Amino acid sequence: MTLKQKLMVILLTVCTGSFAVCAGFFAMKMNVFTIRMATENNARQLEAKDYVFSQMVTDTRFDAMGVIAMEAYLKYQFRRCFGEGYALLKNQDCLVNLTEFEILDGSLYRGDYMVQHLDGQTALMMEREVSAFPDYQVLLVQDITAYEQEMAGQMREYLMTCCGILAAAAAVLYGVLGKVLRPLGVLTEAAQKLGEGDLKVRVSVKGKDEMRVLAQAFNQMAGRVEGQVEDLRLLLGALTHEIKTPMTTIIGYGESLLCLKLTKEQQEHALMGICRGGRRLERLCGKLLAIVGMYAISPAGSGEYSSEGCSLDGCEGDRSGKEGGTKDPERVICIEPVAVEEMFREAEAELSPLIEERNIKIILEVEGKPVVNADRELVVSLLYNLIHNSIKASRPGGRIWLEADSEKLAVRDEGAGIRAEDLPHVWEAFFMSDKSRSRSEGGSGLGLALADRIVKLHGMRADIESREGRGTRVQVFYKRT
Repeated sequence: MTLKQKLMVILLTVCTGSFAVCAGFFAMKMNVFTIRMATENNARQLEAKDYVFSQMVTDTRFDAMGVIAMEAYLKYQFRRCFGEGYALLKNQDCLVNLTEFEILDGSLYRGDYMVQHLDGQTALMMEREVSAFPDYQVLLVQDITAYEQEMAGQMREYLMTCCGILAAAAAVLYGVLGKVLRPLGVLTEAAQKLGEGDLKVRVSVKGKDEMRVLAQAFNQMAGRVEGQVEDLRLLLGALTHEIKTPMTTIIGYGESLLCLKLTKEQQEHALMGICRGGRRLERLCGKLLAIVGMYAISPAGSGEYSSEGCSLDGCEGDRSGKEGGTKDPERVICIEPVAVEEMFREAEAELSPLIEERNIKIILEVEGKPVVNADRELVVSLLYNLIHNSIKASRPGGRIWLEADSEKLAVRDEGAGIRAEDLPHVWEAFFMSDKSRSRSEGGSGLGLALADRIVKLHGMRADIESREGRGTRVQVFYKRT
């Protein structure tokens, strides 16, 4: 049974029950009112006839009459005065019966009035003592069968009218419910299509009620689902594309070790290349998973990823009980004082093959010995991505500056730069200002997005300045130590 049918059954049941109760109450009140009115009218008639009858018999001398003669005289006068519909009783014994009904023991009729069903008819009965002769009683018997039938006919008409009203109300209610629940049907159909894989489905519901709010929530959900599925699709493509370079390096060095006779120095160089490629793959996997939002970023080398994000602020201290490190309850994170220059040199070393290939000159400009409290591996990954982007944007033989002081670090190049309209979007995942160049050089639009995530996790602030054709400068402002 559909929701519409359930609501119809419930509402019709409530309405029918309400009409039935009202009809019964109305019928009872009408019956009581009518009988009360008839009783009052009959009481007045009895009183008037009793007065006349008492006056007639009071003027008569009964001293010379015997009991039989007196009763005969009273019967005679009773017939003259009261007529049809009345009965004369003496000590509850019926003496004269001018009604259509058989009068039994008169004691049965004591009280203000009573209604009896006699011989298939309905009678209203009232009793009154004769004023002049207390031993005698007058019984009025009124046939109200016709009235009862009339009342029954009125009740049937009333019920038929109620049924008609209910039918009309049901038709109107069906139409109203259909209109009210139509948006719900649209939402149900859209949800089914979404479940079947149609990610483009959207609903349009007019009005200002809860259905419109529900439709907006559904559209937002569908949009997010579509976006996440698209991100996953891009993620798979980016993962496939970006894994090729480090895998090629690892396989190349591995085959050299297996197939060629290398010197000890060459072997060490190959092994270092394999290690760098392995670390690069590990960070790449963490980067892709973190950007898509499936896992929180974990330090490279930890091998652990959490399904919950976490800020690094306030994580200092030994939570793990191990000396020299901090263990976050959600993932392994090591917060420690780290020299900025060392992290610059580590990132540069990992990119040395690409730097040598492009003949890029790295200029290190560090004022003093700045130290920051950070996760070393995360910040190295941050610098790796910034330097890597600068290398790809620079011409062969170009220069890249690595700058640092007590307040900030920066990576500056003289490369292609970024268009002004693209600057607000460079921190977004999978965004590429120059898609053709980025794809040809193995980019996926994940580097700056990861960098932004790492910056925020450390409570830092990043700023980017760029002029198309003049170069780019990315600054990261950290807390003073």
